[in-house]
Amino acid sequence: MKNITDKYILHDCCRKYKCLLKKFKNKGVKILGIDIKIRLLKLGKTQRWLLMKLHENGYRTITESRLSAMIKGSYISGCSPQILELCDQILNEEEAK
Repeated sequence: MKNITDKYILHDCCRKYKCLLKKFKNKGVKILGIDIKIRLLKLGKTQRWLLMKLHENGYRTITESRLSAMIKGSYISGCSPQILELCDQILNEEEAK
């Protein structure tokens, strides 16, 4: 059985991210969800922390499962693009600290 560590998860996410970048390189698709996961891991933050930040910014109706589906890309309708952009802004602010 493999020992699952943050380093292993980060490596796995980076490998998937590079694969998706190659796949969508010429289609102009912004792969924000996987980028969010990688950045959260690098900062040592969780999706629950990100959800609390979203609640502070006025998106109080988002649940943990809905945020996870948005980040994975399985839920793309509604206000999902705006929420992912806000997640990006939140992470940019946290990285600047």
